[in-house]
Amino acid sequence: DILEMFQTQNTLQGIGPTTSLNVVGDTMTGTTTLTTQWYSYVVVSGTLSVNGTTGNPATLVIQAGVRMSFASGSGISVGSSTSTPGILKVLGTSASPVTFTKSGASAWSGIMLYSGTVGAQTILQYAVLEYAGTGTSPTTAGLNIYASPTLENVTVRYSGPSGILVTTASPTMTNVTVDQGGGDGLSLNGGSGTTAPTITQAIISNTDRYGIYVNGSNGAVGGTIQGSTILTPVSYVIYISQGAPTFLNNSINGSLFMTNLSGLPVFTDNTIRHFSTKTGRISIGVLQQLQTQNTLLDIDPTTVLELNGATVSTNTTLGFRWKIYNVVTGNITVSGTSPVTLTVNPGVTMQFAASSYLGVSDKGILRARGTSTEPILLTTLNPAPNNWRGIVFNGNAVAGASLLEYVTVDQGCKQDAAIYGISTAFTMNHFTI
Repeated sequence: DILEMFQTQNTLQGIGPTTSLNVVGDTMTGTTTLTTQWYSYVVVSGTLSVNGTTGNPATLVIQAGVRMSFASGSGISVGSSTSTPGILKVLGTSASPVTFTKSGASAWSGIMLYSGTVGAQTILQYAVLEYAGTGTSPTTAGLNIYASPTLENVTVRYSGPSGILVTTASPTMTNVTVDQGGGDGLSLNGGSGTTAPTITQAIISNTDRYGIYVNGSNGAVGGTIQGSTILTPVSYVIYISQGAPTFLNNSINGSLFMTNLSGLPVFTDNTIRHFSTKTGRISIGVLQQLQTQNTLLDIDPTTVLELNGATVSTNTTLGFRWKIYNVVTGNITVSGTSPVTLTVNPGVTMQFAASSYLGVSDKGILRARGTSTEPILLTTLNPAPNNWRGIVFNGNAVAGASLLEYVTVDQGCKQDAAIYGISTAFTMNHFTI
């Protein structure tokens, strides 16, 4: 905490171009500025904590060209609580970025921008953060954000766990690069509140787990990822476990995975590749938007798409891009406040998990119209008699509007029938059970 006084109130001589200053972790309560008068600042132990008092935030300013090295277990912590506010200003330039790296063989803890970080005054620009983060993805990262700062031209690379973790925060991130992370490139966690970052022109690549991991199970995750490139990682490029962010005009090079969602993400004007290399899974509620408002590449007649069962409340077509659908969880129910149609194109195969069914309910319409050369097959994922529950029409379906033609229902049965209708009318032609 005496660093600022030491540098500004004394005449320091004998500092050469390779002279480093060793620093022991402590709490900064005022304003401290790190400059390039030293070749580097080496944090040999502990954490540099930037914690002020209510109404008087502490500030750490790091000027362009500064290099900081950290011992194992050391790092930077800003605003550890709302009663101890802190500000971090990393003021690199394109010609003289700020570098944060390790001082030895082991990783350092990284940068923590906690809830007491004054987001409106905190900025990281033209910075490189490498070999940071200890622990396991997705709970820790090299850069951990629990506030709403601004990041511009920041690179996070060689992280052990995730590259960047955002929890209950809404940062603005532009031209951020995450490369070669040991876990997820970017983790968006709802925490106990709302996470809604604005991310533009990011590059996320070479991660050991997911490119982007969205987990809103304990809070809402929204926000926008726009104009970014997400390259094929080891697993899924985007994994959504609850949450409804918007993906707009991105290049997505790999497959998607969604669990059963309470909200639906938005995909618009993206180019998505490589569905054939790893089976994707989405909610059927997002299917029509995904296949009509984006460019989907590398899908062939043998490419399988897994579906989480949900309510189909907007007109949706199966067979528009994929021919094989595996309904792996839940039931598909066609239902809306106004007439809504699920269309199944010729040649489609739908395979259902055990005990699931295809339902046509309130104002629902099912139009499954195959041909003699391209029939439609509805069957089970687990071959066994009566394994799935077939097709169910209830009395609130649009009477007389549903059509099943050149359709085979295989190994399905609900209440002793593969087709079960309650007080409604529908048409079957060239139908096989």
